[in-house]
Amino acid sequence: ESGGHADFVARQVDRYFAIFATRVGDVVPMAVDLALVQNLGRDLAHRVADLTHGLGDEEVAALLAEDPDVAAQRTALEADLARLAAARETLDAFLAGDESGDL
Repeated sequence: ESGGHADFVARQVDRYFAIFATRVGDVVPMAVDLALVQNLGRDLAHRVADLTHGLGDEEVAALLAEDPDVAAQRTALEADLARLAAARETLDAFLAGDESGDL
């Protein structure tokens, strides 16, 4: 019996270390990726701060300004959205007035 119990314990220990090795193999690359991404973000923030430190107010405002093409597109989309909302309200009012629900 003690031989069977020892074999059972040995199999359990082998399984444990196999699972442990798999988990470590999964977690280590994720930890490396996390460290790389964090360092990249920190380095990028330092570089941006260094590059923008000497800029004047006008230069900073120019960097932060919205692109004119993007602003025009946003304005056009907002107008489209307002027209669609008005059309939706008109359709809802029309359907509410139709008691059968059929068009």
